[in-house]
Amino acid sequence: MPYLIYYKSQDLVASRYERKILIMRKHQQAWHYLIALFVAFWLIFATILIINGFPFFVISIALTTIALLSVLVIALAWAFQNNW
Repeated sequence: MPYLIYYKSQDLVASRYERKILIMRKHQQAWHYLIALFVAFWLIFATILIINGFPFFVISIALTTIALLSVLVIALAWAFQNNW
């Protein structure tokens, strides 16, 4: 959310006009970082499972479980930071 800062200019030439400065200060929320972290983990985990020759059934169950838990954690982080 942008923050508005109001101040009166102290310049000698134009000191009677009130100026408004809009400062765009947007904080990155934690769930954005969690998405990148979980995607990287999921890809590394999938690569390791495939390289080690696990059966397709085991790989699909493991990756589905990790994906669902990741989505749950991201949803909870989003809900917490948005006061929902």
